[in-house]
Amino acid sequence: MRRLLIALLIFTIANITLAQVDSGLYQAEDYSVFTYSGTGWFQLVDGDYVRMRSTDSGDSVSFQFTGSSIIIYRRLRPSGASVVDVCIDSVCTSVSNYAATARDDVPIAFVSTGNVATLTMTNTNGGVFTFNYVIVMPVEGTSSSGSGSELQTIYAPEPSMYYLSLESGRIVGIDFSISGGDIVIGVFLAFLSTIALANFVLDRWHHG
Repeated sequence: MRRLLIALLIFTIANITLAQVDSGLYQAEDYSVFTYSGTGWFQLVDGDYVRMRSTDSGDSVSFQFTGSSIIIYRRLRPSGASVVDVCIDSVCTSVSNYAATARDDVPIAFVSTGNVATLTMTNTNGGVFTFNYVIVMPVEGTSSSGSGSELQTIYAPEPSMYYLSLESGRIVGIDFSISGGDIVIGVFLAFLSTIALANFVLDRWHHG
C-alpha cells in the first residue's frame, strides 16, 4: 500500500514544470528538482540515504540544468538489471546497469552544452533501475553534448563525495586526480607542516 501511494504521488507530480538547477549535487529523492513519470517508481531507504528505484518499462525521470557536464550515480546489479535511455535534450545513448557483482554509486558522465538543457532517463526494459544522485559540473568555456544520436561519455570520479567542495549546494572546488583518502591525508599533512613551520618561526624569534 505504501509503495502504491508513493507511486501515485510520483505519477501525480510528473506534470509539474521541470525545475532548473545550476552546478551542485542533487539527491534522487529531491522532488523539487526531479520530475518522475510512471507508476513503477518507489523510494528505497538505504541507511542514511534514500534512493529512487524503477521497475517498470517506460518509467522516466527528468530535470533541467545548466552545466558543462553531468555525472549520474546509480546502482549496478548482476540480475534483472535495467537498460536506460539517457537523453540530454534530443541527444541520447543507451546505458546498461548490469555488473557481474552488485555495485553502488557507480558513475557515468556526459558532456552538456553549457546552456539550459533537459536530462531525461527512461527505463526501456522494465529491469531494476536504482537512481542515487547527480552532479552538475560548472560551466567552464564551451562544450557540446555530442553529435549525431550519441552522447559524449567522459571520465567520472568514484565515489563523488570525496572530490567535491560544496557551498550552499553549489560546487566551489573539485579534484579528479586524487582519491578522497589522499585528500584527507594531504590536508592533515599540510596542517602538521603549518604547525611545524609556525613552531620553527617562533623558536627562531625567541632565540633571535
